[in-house]
Amino acid sequence: MTPIIARNSKRDFAPAPEGIHSAVCVDVLDHGVQPSAFGPARKVEVRWLIEERNPNNGKPFLVSQRYRLSLHPKAKLCQHLEGWRNKSFTPQDAEEGVDLERLIGTHCQLQIVHNPGRDGELYANVQAVLPLGKGMERVSPAGYVRVADRPGGDDTARGGEPQDEVNGESEPDEKFPF
Repeated sequence: MTPIIARNSKRDFAPAPEGIHSAVCVDVLDHGVQPSAFGPARKVEVRWLIEERNPNNGKPFLVSQRYRLSLHPKAKLCQHLEGWRNKSFTPQDAEEGVDLERLIGTHCQLQIVHNPGRDGELYANVQAVLPLGKGMERVSPAGYVRVADRPGGDDTARGGEPQDEVNGESEPDEKFPF
């Protein structure tokens, strides 16, 4: 018998709510060189946990954004990093580069907007990354295991499903590490 496959139009998926949320960076993934409209480009993915909890499972929402690996002033990654650190990169900063691993454990605020996908579903997208305001509550990275630290690099935490182990800094430096 031939298996039957159908597109499931109703997923059990709740996008992170729109608005500005306290967050902590929990992972950075290197996706290598990927095809794009402008030719092959190296892509990275930054992941955050936000303070808002998913009503379907009670766990913090996991929000991620893919970027072209570029510090060009028009690149979204550059714009988000500059917003996060609250200052522009100098030519010297851009020449030295940014170690994205140092983002992990760094707190911020994310502005999340909803955009429809090609499939008609709503997706949460990171519109802006801002520094965490003084006195704002920090989000705990508890419950998230970095993809690189999972057995076989398994990516089972997609869609706000953090694992049971704790991985990440609980009290990062006040200064931005990048």
